[in-house]
Amino acid sequence: IDGAITMRGDPNVTLLVNGISSGMAAGDQRASVDIIPADIIDYIEVLSNPSVDYDPSGMGGIINIVTLENRKRSSGAICRFSAGSYGHYDGMLAKSFNKENLGLSFTGSLRRDSQRLKTSRNYTWRYSQISLTSRQERTEHVEPTTGTVNLSGDYTISPSQSIHLGSNVVFHRGVVFDTIRHLYPVEYRMTSDDLNRGWALDARGEHRWRSLSSKKTLKTSLYYSRSGDYEKDVNDRNVNGVGSDDHSHIYKNDEFQNVGLKSMYHWPINKKLDLQTGLDIHTKAMNRE
Repeated sequence: IDGAITMRGDPNVTLLVNGISSGMAAGDQRASVDIIPADIIDYIEVLSNPSVDYDPSGMGGIINIVTLENRKRSSGAICRFSAGSYGHYDGMLAKSFNKENLGLSFTGSLRRDSQRLKTSRNYTWRYSQISLTSRQERTEHVEPTTGTVNLSGDYTISPSQSIHLGSNVVFHRGVVFDTIRHLYPVEYRMTSDDLNRGWALDARGEHRWRSLSSKKTLKTSLYYSRSGDYEKDVNDRNVNGVGSDDHSHIYKNDEFQNVGLKSMYHWPINKKLDLQTGLDIHTKAMNRE
């Protein structure tokens, strides 16, 4: 609803990247999805009933965005750029290298969008003696700009062991012009000028072991993420087009930090019985002004 991410109408959804908390997924979830480049996404998991691998903090469900591994990319380079009306552009540069047991990749992207939305709504309040009707028209203009850099590497130690490293840096800036006009029973107009900018940094390392004979697996991950988000919101309320009756400024400065260690051991004992156990230690820090 109005760009919010929900599952079965429940907005209490946890957003993960590669199964862990990410700086790219901190703060506003809709903005988080917009800043993750589609070129580095392998697939997306929607989990309404998460397994023990995941923290159950998202009671509505979990959305897990899984990025590409280097072993799934062929060596080469890709460059793409497109432009459109209202100042829209989208550019991407990617380089990958794979040789024997080593894989390296770099992806950089820069994107600017221009989105326009016009809606109208009617509200009716029914009481025992009277009914009140209100009509609202809304115009929204959004101009988000996002830049991302992704570095990753895979190294196969042996047929049963591998190491995966990755890092993401994201910068984003957005401007939202929002006008709401009430037409009835009292005519007035509300305008909002919202400037948002922020950044996110991710660093992660993972070791994977798999028994070649019994299919036992052990996956251990160490991750660090930090993000910052600054917002300035200017609001005006104007009744009947005469003067400014209300003027307000809203400032927000948020910082998030996640540090964690996660290890999961899986042993398929037989066709009907699995044993899965693990360790998940993490700290989360948040500073909101």
